[in-house]
Amino acid sequence: SIYLSSGLKHVSFTTKYWSFADEIQDAFKELTGKENTKKISCYNGVHKITYSGKDAIKLCEGLYEDSKFHIKRKKKLAMEAIKY
Repeated sequence: SIYLSSGLKHVSFTTKYWSFADEIQDAFKELTGKENTKKISCYNGVHKITYSGKDAIKLCEGLYEDSKFHIKRKKKLAMEAIKY
């Protein structure tokens, strides 16, 4: 999901599989060149990782700026996050 809270943009990924959340961390490093320090949280068997502020904007840029395949409403939110 992509959302605004407390004046910051946030990007979160939710999955049943911890291994997928771990791969998201690897992709974050590849997209941003920055080491990932985010903790994967687990609630009732669902794993979640959230990026905020500049990290969320960098993810939006990497995932959506030149994307050919995307959900239109998600790309619109991502582009708004980048401009924000």
